[in-house]
Amino acid sequence: MRVTPSLTLIVVAVLSLVLSRKEVAIWATIFLIPIIWSLTSPLSGQTPEKEPVIALRLITYAIGSGMAVAISSFKEYWENQFVNLLKIFDHIPVPLLVSDIDGAILFANRAACKILQTSLPEITSTMYFSLFSDQTNRGRQIEHYLSVFASANEIETLDLLVHSDGKPERRSARCFPVKIGTASYLITQF
Repeated sequence: MRVTPSLTLIVVAVLSLVLSRKEVAIWATIFLIPIIWSLTSPLSGQTPEKEPVIALRLITYAIGSGMAVAISSFKEYWENQFVNLLKIFDHIPVPLLVSDIDGAILFANRAACKILQTSLPEITSTMYFSLFSDQTNRGRQIEHYLSVFASANEIETLDLLVHSDGKPERRSARCFPVKIGTASYLITQF
């Protein structure tokens, strides 16, 4: 069986998107062994005049593997930056919530969880509308929520029904629509 450097390079590149830098380096090294064997073994049928091509293929694989490790390292760096940013938001004493255009809550800081008397896993499994509106005006609340996204980075105010200490309480919330790439998010401060 012949192992081609291009196929294993594609595999290493895909692994760089899901594995850590060390794991990518280990897999690149593991894949390098059969590649060297298949290109340099007397059984492979390589002739001496093909040695420059073999060297070029090995160099290409080594450079590609190095790039895969760099991609994995870059991904880890930005994941750490994102985690640090969430930690900063978590320590802000003002209640903050981040939701998407569908109303799915993606993040809530400690202050928000404390006011809503819930945990982050519970709050992120809840929809924005079921958390902050009652049955009588839910349709109007959803319509207003969606209109905030159309306001193109203007601060809007939403009237929210917050259940704090077991009692419903009306709060005025400041909402900041944010567009990142093609995704739209709403940061709610209440």
